[in-house]
Amino acid sequence: MDTQPGSWAEWYTLTAPELSGAGLWLRGGEWNTLDINERENRSLRVLISRLSTYADTSESFTHPLLYQTLASMDDIYPDLAYLPPPKDGEVMCRDGVPWLLGSQSKYGPDGFDVIALSNAIVQELVNLPSLLQYSGILLSESERLEREDIPLLLLGGANSFHASLLDRPNSPIDGIFAGEDLKDIQELFELLAEGKRLGLNKEKRLESLLQIPGFYRPGRAHLTKKRNRETLDLRFLSAARPLLYRQKSLGLEPVALSRGCPAFCSFCAESFDLKPYRENPKSVVHENALKLRRETGIEGVDLFSFNFNFYEELMPLLEEMSESFAVLGLKSQRFDVIARDSSLLPYLRAVGKSSFTFGMEGISARLRRYLQKGLEEDELWRALRAVFNQGVRELKIFLITTGLEEEEDFEEYQSFLQRLKTIGTPGKGRGRIILSSTPLVRFPATPLEFADAFDPETLARIARRLGHLTRVAGWEWREAAEEPETYVSQVLARSDDPRYWDALCEAVQKTGFIYRSAMDEGFMRELHRSLESRGLDSVRVLGGYDFEASKLKPWARFDMGVKREFLWRQYRKAEKWKDPGYCLGSINEKAHCLACDACETPEETEWLTRKRIQQDSDSKRFLNRLSQLRKESVQITFSVTLDAKCHGLPRKYPAQVLVSSILQELPDLSPLYRNVSQSQFGPLNETCWWIGEEMFTLEWKPEAKALLEEAFSDPDFLERLGLRLQGWISSVTLLLEAQRDNSSNQRFAFVSPFEVKPESYLRTEGLKATYSKGLLEETELSGQEGHLSQPWKCWLLSPESVRKKMLSKIKYREVSPNEASLHHGKESVFWMGEIEAGSKFHLESFLSSAFDLKLDLDWTRIICSRLP
Repeated sequence: MDTQPGSWAEWYTLTAPELSGAGLWLRGGEWNTLDINERENRSLRVLISRLSTYADTSESFTHPLLYQTLASMDDIYPDLAYLPPPKDGEVMCRDGVPWLLGSQSKYGPDGFDVIALSNAIVQELVNLPSLLQYSGILLSESERLEREDIPLLLLGGANSFHASLLDRPNSPIDGIFAGEDLKDIQELFELLAEGKRLGLNKEKRLESLLQIPGFYRPGRAHLTKKRNRETLDLRFLSAARPLLYRQKSLGLEPVALSRGCPAFCSFCAESFDLKPYRENPKSVVHENALKLRRETGIEGVDLFSFNFNFYEELMPLLEEMSESFAVLGLKSQRFDVIARDSSLLPYLRAVGKSSFTFGMEGISARLRRYLQKGLEEDELWRALRAVFNQGVRELKIFLITTGLEEEEDFEEYQSFLQRLKTIGTPGKGRGRIILSSTPLVRFPATPLEFADAFDPETLARIARRLGHLTRVAGWEWREAAEEPETYVSQVLARSDDPRYWDALCEAVQKTGFIYRSAMDEGFMRELHRSLESRGLDSVRVLGGYDFEASKLKPWARFDMGVKREFLWRQYRKAEKWKDPGYCLGSINEKAHCLACDACETPEETEWLTRKRIQQDSDSKRFLNRLSQLRKESVQITFSVTLDAKCHGLPRKYPAQVLVSSILQELPDLSPLYRNVSQSQFGPLNETCWWIGEEMFTLEWKPEAKALLEEAFSDPDFLERLGLRLQGWISSVTLLLEAQRDNSSNQRFAFVSPFEVKPESYLRTEGLKATYSKGLLEETELSGQEGHLSQPWKCWLLSPESVRKKMLSKIKYREVSPNEASLHHGKESVFWMGEIEAGSKFHLESFLSSAFDLKLDLDWTRIICSRLP
């Protein structure tokens, strides 16, 4: 079926209209992805796959970051794969297409040397049996290792440390990398590339990886220690970050403030996995952000951290970053830090943050001590008053249901809800308050790994009562996870026996369940039954254990930095409702080391525990500067011609491609760019189903104008810019003055593999038209030359219909593929035409109803061009 053995490219072309979103998730070719020819130039081919769909993955930065990391290596060809959306998986099974399919190359597993599975959250492990089975590689370990036509299967990602489900003899995975260091990742794949060059068998290639910190082979008694030094400093990566197709958050990319967390919350797996806490200096944060801007054309950044208000230089950083970026995103922060120093809050309001998110966790002081949140009662209320004195629009407070809630805790929570009504400055209002609860999952390598887990019904009952109390008090309530999510997550996180994997595979096979956004109750019941049939009853599955028993658990093979003895000591304190606090100094005092053993040098310990520097702040001056930046910015319009790669993408996407290309040629302009202001023809987040004429208005600092005018008068610059934009934008003109077309008339040309049949469209829209056939006075389609092999067919709208400002004329004729200059699919005949329309014409409605389509989304294969 396909021209290249093993490639499913032609299948994709023909089948895309059957897939979700016309197959955009599998299209490939995103900005900054490697040319397909690089597949032949680089020896090791790696398929990076998430266990989630493209839509979920596109909102995460780790997937494109791993691609960027591997693409920076000369001998590695990375490709990207995703879990198919529901109906697409069925289509792929119907046609015998593997689910693990490279979006760039359209090759399945047999086209790669390594499949690197990225596991972000524990629930995604439910998808692994199906992903492997429907890709033809759910095989025994011995069979996989003997066959060179089957790639090595490696698993990494944020949840890889908690993938003990796979740590068993005859594992479905060949190796697990529980580290995060980008240079370790590069060294790992370089060893695999070297092993391939030397002709080593798969067993020897895997053995060579044992020298990499954090790597281990499932089912083997090998100890490993992960390296916790990564700060996600991107400056050493030579390849650019791929710009994924997405509707949400387009124009924003995450930039790391810090890694890890200095707190010791007893429930938090992320904190203990990534100790010690470390920060990027503000100059490095800024440089990384500008690098990403040059690569992807972003206008703003999300300043990424587990709790951003731990970052020491945050206020000076916001001042510095605001000079270059119009949008700064900040997410989760801590009540106790705000209580000790609220001077940050006016800065957050100045950058437009009106919605605040905090984790209170325990519903009472007693439970917060059990969770070792480091939040005292007086700090909680000082922080809340400070927040509402800023006049916030929305406050989200996260809670955790532990199973240990008693009557006194509910009474304290009721008092908390009532007291919330009393805070806030008169005249400013309290804003919207949303409280939500998440059931506690007791993860390995946290103090609470030793504790009994509660059955989901108990946790759900507690959550229902909290929800009732919250709503009665007049506040909004949400539940972040329901019973099936809690139970399955807990089972998977503490899997310590080979029978867990067998039970999971059986439950998946019987239910056909795939995890996407929520866990299914039927699957939960089937998993529970399957576990019990193997002797794994609820007491065994949910029960805790003592320190000596913990040494025999599969995750005890890891040295993640924090010693197990420390975890046990913290747990014993939690049992007694004691919270020893955490080790990060404040602006008021030094902290003391809790002896977790994560710091490797005295200097690291001293840096964490020292008294922190009080940063100078002047929020009024900062706010005035932001206002000045907005007033001073200048709008510069670029007239462009969009090429085929832009078809079916949000209008903002090619605008970012344009910005990225300009800044790569003129890097000194990187801090001067502000944002995409507008498109001439519609909202920036709207999908554009035509190519051709477009205008983008971009905002810049005033000093950019003369530099841009000078560059765009230089033929050499324009030539270099054109090479960067090849396939995306075929021409760019800087307009010294905005020249917007105020005409209501629009003209489009189209090339379609489907016959034009506009009668239904005209009837539905209530339009009257006269049909004629034969050569018209205008014998050539705009931009086309040569003899007309077929006569034009034409529909002329009546004067009454033309006044509706939708359509005035349609003309079209039958052409060969060569005449159409289009080769997408096996069709031997195409239709070429032109539309003259008015201001109320809706192109998508016309395309979806004026052609003889076989499938609902076949119209997405029609290529339309907007004409000048």
